[in-house]
Amino acid sequence: MGRCFHNCRFLMFADDLKIFRTVTCQEDCELIQQDLDRFYAYCLNNKLHLAHEKCMQISFTRNKNKIIFQYNIGGKLINRVTSIRDLGILLDDKLILDQHVENITCRAYKMMGFVLRSAKPFKNASTYLLLYKTLVRPCLEYASVIWNPLYAVYIKQIEMIQKKFLRALHYRMAGCRMSYVNLLELYNIPTLENRRILSDAISLYCICRGEYNCPDLLSSIKFRVPSIRTRSQSLFSVPSCASNAGIRAPLRRICDTYNKRLLSVDLFCNSRNQFKTNVLNILSSSE
Repeated sequence: MGRCFHNCRFLMFADDLKIFRTVTCQEDCELIQQDLDRFYAYCLNNKLHLAHEKCMQISFTRNKNKIIFQYNIGGKLINRVTSIRDLGILLDDKLILDQHVENITCRAYKMMGFVLRSAKPFKNASTYLLLYKTLVRPCLEYASVIWNPLYAVYIKQIEMIQKKFLRALHYRMAGCRMSYVNLLELYNIPTLENRRILSDAISLYCICRGEYNCPDLLSSIKFRVPSIRTRSQSLFSVPSCASNAGIRAPLRRICDTYNKRLLSVDLFCNSRNQFKTNVLNILSSSE
């Protein structure tokens, strides 16, 4: 199937296929259409059925003037959208990912309400926490390495769910209220922001140690090897960015976070559990 795509790159997962190309002019769009035509001919020759109604096109760009081209497969137009779900992540055309944050917080609030209603007979805080960690928190953390927010408004929006849950839990257990910082300490639970940083750090650990079978990721990380002695002890070379879109790019973000906050934790000599513990100690001390 990959031989159909002469002009585009492609990714396949199960029965899903994504093809993509940087578009700077109308000719680039025509090259994509040529690949689509070859792909359609391949499907016909091999008696593969395409679900045209599930096929979509989206342009990721911050430019106001998009290059619009109506692609088709076998003469049937492909629906153009401004957001699309890819392996559980809701991607918008500007890659701000605000729609994804709205979506996961909405689902988490519904699940939290279900847990609090259903768990009224329970008397142990550990039972509530187990339900929260099993049913609510995963809604807010799935694939966070991809969408970990940059803007404080989204960080606060996500954190508010855990804050409300712990307050409701403590009121049921003790009949009184307590500050969020004290609740975190009392129930021995880190902030959601720190858990996302931990997830970023573990992903970086796995990439650098080859535990992810993806050489493309490792080749995209630039280790810093200065030609002269400098005061900076940064391990990774992080490119400067002129926009927030570049700053929040996942690989750049996790390398920059390690340089700024986790440099004292060795990526190569520690076991994963030891690395995780050291990272958590640093993050907890900064809360």
